[in-house]
Amino acid sequence: MPTKYNRQLKCNRGQWTEDQLKAAGNALSNNEMGVNEAARHFGIPQPTLRRRIRRGDFNKHGLGPSCLLGNPHFKGGTRVFNLDETAALTVQNKQGKVVALKGLSQVSKVTNAERGTLVTTCCIISAAVTWLPPAMIFPRVHFKPHMLHGAPPGMLGLASKSGWMNNELFVDVLKHFIKHSNSSKENPSMLLYDNHESHIYLVAEHRERKWYNSDHIPPKLNPQTPASGCWGF
Repeated sequence: MPTKYNRQLKCNRGQWTEDQLKAAGNALSNNEMGVNEAARHFGIPQPTLRRRIRRGDFNKHGLGPSCLLGNPHFKGGTRVFNLDETAALTVQNKQGKVVALKGLSQVSKVTNAERGTLVTTCCIISAAVTWLPPAMIFPRVHFKPHMLHGAPPGMLGLASKSGWMNNELFVDVLKHFIKHSNSSKENPSMLLYDNHESHIYLVAEHRERKWYNSDHIPPKLNPQTPASGCWGF
């Protein structure tokens, strides 16, 4: 093996032009040459040329399914939304940073001794950084209007025994989304969310497919909705 190995990274993939592709298609249709000979003569990979023959398409573009984001309704990001839940406590139980003089042996901190109540907030924000009124799920059996005292206008209040999102509540969140995003067949929206059990409920799937496109992405790939920055929680 040589002591100094120079790896050549030269590749001619995709260097053929659309005119070469059309010329190869004309040569094949006129029975002037076979597929292998046309591939060598015009410098087009043989698998690529065979795929073009099967599709009957001799224009240089991708043969895969068209991207949903290419829809003119979704340009600009105003109709592309991301949904995610975040947990918030009713009391401040985290100790913040304290500024003190250097050399002090004792620095006092004050925090709340209560554990607080966990409240789930469902946030919806668009790619154009415009947000819809969020939904809050309180750990109660029945929701009461006074729970939203001082909340942002348009916020949806819900209740569950655990305080977490469930199948039935997610249907209400979808209705809330359709109402505030004005989604319809003439004005479609794209909603991105993770594959949590409550998000793929059958009734929710039926409702969303009737009104707007939906996309499921794994939780680790789900972009975090900046709820703390948008609504100041």
